[in-house]
Amino acid sequence: AVVERSTPSFSAGLDRPIGQRTLQAIDSQLDLRPLATDPSVKVLINESWMSSRSQFGSPVRLAGLDEPGELVVTDLSSGIPVLTDRRSSREQHGFVGAGEVLVADAYDPHWKLLAGGERLLPELSFGWAMRFESPSDGPAALWYQRPNSIADRAIVQIVLWAVIARLAVSERRKTSRLEVPT
Repeated sequence: AVVERSTPSFSAGLDRPIGQRTLQAIDSQLDLRPLATDPSVKVLINESWMSSRSQFGSPVRLAGLDEPGELVVTDLSSGIPVLTDRRSSREQHGFVGAGEVLVADAYDPHWKLLAGGERLLPELSFGWAMRFESPSDGPAALWYQRPNSIADRAIVQIVLWAVIARLAVSERRKTSRLEVPT
């Protein structure tokens, strides 16, 4: 909502004109549609809003959409939020129905969906997001499984720092023995 006047248009109030650049920025948004309201207030609705984890009551073509531009022409307004129990940024739980689950996060093959007793891998959607094909209705969990290589790299780094510390201590002992005054 953008307020242009302190009271409704049919009464006396303070005018607060909106700057031209702000109006141009609002008008340039493809997903904002103005609603019919009192002229003193400009109310806009975001038609592209959807839950970041959604399923759709009516069929929506998600498979095969691999270009970000296809998102502009795909109506996602019928999205139903799923996996709403957010345990952390890497784990969400909830219920899903059978069918496609759209996850509006950057595609990463380390995300997994456990639904209907099956561990599902993500597929690319809209050129950047993820979708999963849930086999059945019921409880589900979405989580990020960190690759083992990250833990391996951390262990290697710790070992290297331990070796460097050991070398630094032994080198210091050598120089302190050589500098003993007579």
